[in-house]
Amino acid sequence: MPGCPLTDRGAVVVCVAAMSTARFSLLAALALTAAAAGCSSDPARDDTSPPANAPTPGDTTSPNPTGTVLDGATRMDGGADGDAGSPADAAVDGEADAPAPTPPAPTFAQVYAILEPSCAGCHGENGLARLDLSTPAAAYTGLVSAKARGNACNDGVRVLVVPGSAETSLLYQKMAGTQTCGRPMPPNGALVPAADLAIVGAWINDGAKGP
Repeated sequence: MPGCPLTDRGAVVVCVAAMSTARFSLLAALALTAAAAGCSSDPARDDTSPPANAPTPGDTTSPNPTGTVLDGATRMDGGADGDAGSPADAAVDGEADAPAPTPPAPTFAQVYAILEPSCAGCHGENGLARLDLSTPAAAYTGLVSAKARGNACNDGVRVLVVPGSAETSLLYQKMAGTQTCGRPMPPNGALVPAADLAIVGAWINDGAKGP
């Protein structure tokens, strides 16, 4: 063995032991050096590593200090889709669900505008059935709560306009062609249009208010 005398067996043993100890110390030093190099390359100790909440390449999700994911399932305020939303949203929804307002009831002026061209020609002053429709005032007085005066329907029971009940009012029945006495009105030609009849009926059902 190089470096050890071969003439004395005891000296050889001592020499070999010393060389083994030196070789072991060298190996231990190399192992410590490798371990130290491995610790310096640990990613957890690398100051250049990105923050935990930094976006990765290609990730379009923005970091949020509240931890709320800004995607299609969660809103900025942290509420999931389907939440009731803000009071303003609730107010808008309430307005959308509210029923449409009821239109105002027709006035007698509207009713007279229908009666005058179709009826006043026969029912003027001293006209047929002793019904005067020549003026709005005369027409209102001769119709509302007034009993029929014509020969065919003068039974003391029938009323031309029953406030609140178009179906039992003789005026409405004759204009609709559903009367049980006399002729429909106007007697010659077609009945009044359905839209005009609806105005007269709504006016009567609303109480047949005056001009």
